Amino acid sequence: MELDNLDTIFEKLKNTNKKINKKFNDILNLKLKISEDKVNNLYDISISLNKTLDELELLYYHLLDNDNSKEKSIEIKNKIKSIKIDKKINKVFLPYMMLMKMSLEND
Repeated sequence: MELDNLDTIFEKLKNTNKKINKKFNDILNLKLKISEDKVNNLYDISISLNKTLDELELLYYHLLDNDNSKEKSIEIKNKIKSIKIDKKINKVFLPYMMLMKMSLEND
């Protein structure tokens, strides 16, 4: 992927984030009561945004880990190490946990 494409992607993400913030502010300014299904919809949106933030954080630390031009603090090195360990644990154990869950559900 070219650097120009990466810049374009980040710019689109920033613009989308601005639009999301504006839409949230618009909703907050309405000050209306909303139905339970709409509250659930907002909850789903919140979960999706949190997952997106988590993915962006993982991407950030991955890129930071590969960037040798900057000196990393002990705290950042520990965070990168922790993320790598978590990824390894998920890769190794998650399939077994899913299999166990399915097995228990079928009993």
